[in-house]
Amino acid sequence: MKIFRKVRQKLASENKVAAYLRYAFGEILLLVIGILIALQVNNWNEQRKSKQELNQLKISLISDLTKDTVSISNELKNLIADNAKISSYYKRMGSPYVTRDTLIQIYQEFYPSIYGDISFNNNALNSLRSTGYFSSLENWLQKDLIEISELKENYGPIRSDIANYVDVLTLDAHHYPLTLDTNHPQYSGITSLKPDSKLIKEIWKHANFVELGSYMNALFEAKSVVQQECIIQLMKIQKHIVATLQKLNSEKH
Repeated sequence: MKIFRKVRQKLASENKVAAYLRYAFGEILLLVIGILIALQVNNWNEQRKSKQELNQLKISLISDLTKDTVSISNELKNLIADNAKISSYYKRMGSPYVTRDTLIQIYQEFYPSIYGDISFNNNALNSLRSTGYFSSLENWLQKDLIEISELKENYGPIRSDIANYVDVLTLDAHHYPLTLDTNHPQYSGITSLKPDSKLIKEIWKHANFVELGSYMNALFEAKSVVQQECIIQLMKIQKHIVATLQKLNSEKH
């Protein structure tokens, strides 16, 4: 800048107007070029920073989706196993040798709570939306994530099926008390009469074979319908997530 100032002063003192104007224009041009270069460097740094943040969010997204597949797989195992157990109850109830004691034993083995409750991991997706990076994702990924998000939001058995199960469950509960397994995490802290207690034995002594069998049939069917709906929906969500993960992982390679 000192050199430029000396040259400018020399030209001005020598009264060389044309040379001075050319020099001034050149100096302004250099200044503009310098500013443009600085802006370009700043833009490049901002783009690099944004790309790094987007890549980090993608890594978090892959982590969340992977965790979802694990959670879904575990819950599907529970749902399928419980429905299989209900099928085994039906097989025992359908035996020509079934007795009232058989029904009572099955009923006492029955687990009334419904499987399928699951918490999905949406932290990365929420961050992508809140930071505005969602629109920077590839079109196919935006479409996939919207579909997965909608499936998650709408997940759950049909309310009427749940209501029907609750109605059936409580229909004859005063006649046929459920014996809860207090060792199960679901019922920790809950007290319940033991199957061998005098009162429970007296209650079962007066149980009606046909009435009990009819009630159990309706109860098991209502629960199976609810859990089967959960299975169908979870499998659909899992299928979409796995397909998206495969695309994301193929991009990295």
